[in-house]
Amino acid sequence: MKRINLIILGLLLIFLTGCGNQILYMCKDGTVGGGVIPDTEKTTSYYCPDGKETSSLNTCKFEKPTLILKEDAEDAALAYVKGYVTSSGWQVSLINVYKDVDWKAQLILSKKDNAGYETIVMVDSTTGTVKCEQNCEYI
Repeated sequence: MKRINLIILGLLLIFLTGCGNQILYMCKDGTVGGGVIPDTEKTTSYYCPDGKETSSLNTCKFEKPTLILKEDAEDAALAYVKGYVTSSGWQVSLINVYKDVDWKAQLILSKKDNAGYETIVMVDSTTGTVKCEQNCEYI
């Protein structure tokens, strides 16, 4: 009887440990929920904050702490684009700044006798780093 109980307990232990698999529930800030320490020897599945299950943590979207204010993002976006185009006679107008995960700025570039066009730059909401995302021909 003791032998059967030990076998059952052993099988139950194997079942509960997941046979080398682990599931981690991720918090909105990118930390592992419940203070669980990930085991690198196990195959890991992640549950993202939006409820999506994935095998790659890179596909989860996390909320970043916003350290850069909207006004600072506007200034950074204008300075970034103006740094490339003002010496060649182009004018830059800020149209809109909005927050996705990071700040996105829509700007219009125009020059006399040339058709103007829109560009979109991204301003990192934590560091303030700017990079062009769309219509980056001026770089």
